Amino acid sequence: VWGLRWTDLPCVGAMPHGFPGFHLPHLTWARSEALFGGALALAMIGMLESVSIAKSIATHTGADINANQEFFSQGLTNFISSFLNCIPGSGSFTRSALDYAAGAETRFAAMLNAIFVACIFLFFGKLAQFIPRATLAGVLFVIAFGLIDWSYIPRMLRVNRSDALVCAATLLATLFTPLEYAIFIGVFLNIGLFLRKASRLHIAEMVQTDGERFQEMPLLDRAGLKRVLLLQVEGDLFFGVADELQDRLGEVRRQGVRVAILRLKRTHMLDSTVLHVLEQFVRAMKEHGGEVILCGVRTELMSVFKAYGLVTLCGPLNVIETGDSIFGSVKAALIRARQILGESIDVQPLDARLGHESFVYEI
Repeated sequence: VWGLRWTDLPCVGAMPHGFPGFHLPHLTWARSEALFGGALALAMIGMLESVSIAKSIATHTGADINANQEFFSQGLTNFISSFLNCIPGSGSFTRSALDYAAGAETRFAAMLNAIFVACIFLFFGKLAQFIPRATLAGVLFVIAFGLIDWSYIPRMLRVNRSDALVCAATLLATLFTPLEYAIFIGVFLNIGLFLRKASRLHIAEMVQTDGERFQEMPLLDRAGLKRVLLLQVEGDLFFGVADELQDRLGEVRRQGVRVAILRLKRTHMLDSTVLHVLEQFVRAMKEHGGEVILCGVRTELMSVFKAYGLVTLCGPLNVIETGDSIFGSVKAALIRARQILGESIDVQPLDARLGHESFVYEI
């Protein structure tokens, strides 16, 4: 080791002189297919690297990060640079961390970095090739070590085991598999965990206790005890919850419910699969002499229901938009249920008919 000469050290090597010229990429279908996997992995790495370094530094500076703006600018830069024989670029751990350590506070530091790099290529390219790779590696290790939040890791292990599992799996994949595979594994694990959490259906009954108060309670099977059933459905209603929602609504229909009220104020989205489930439920209720009332419908959901035909299927009076008052749409739905029962069954008030039940209203 002591006899190692300077010329034996691995160096950066020869660097191109000057700026690259304009060049139109020559792509064929076969070449595009071969490059797609690596290009997608590079794009993900670039996005993750940019946001990671930005958030890591923002925890110390308190700056606000606009990820969408960063992604757009990065994509536009890579698109333009692809015509200049440039390699894909993104936010750099080394440059950004070094800038922050040196006291940089604005985005002009990155512009100055670009100017310095341009000067190296133009005037010092022959000297820069003798920079030992070991010095660059040392800088990278020091910066990477400083970016790790060691206090956060044990907290994550105590609080969220699923996130810790994803972190460990991604780390192992990075060490033992190609980098693009490690990125895909980490992304797909996160997507899988998100779908697992989001696919849990949140449906409950809110029982009217006294006056205008409502209490959430688990939805129980009390077949034949209710003619009016008020259900509160919340969360993301997408294909992941469609089967469970269909089963729960099927149980509601089999209970002999006369009017089923669905409060949708806390739903965030509805996809076509869930809309089809709701359509089947409404048709099944009508075939058995029942009605379905949709209340707490926000403006954007109302446009979706109209386009899909649910408003026409349920009837305009049975689709109630949300209002400013607390439980305003619920009260309107109960009045509508009273009208339906009073017209089709008898004229006895709804409150009197349901007064002998264990619970009056379910939302």
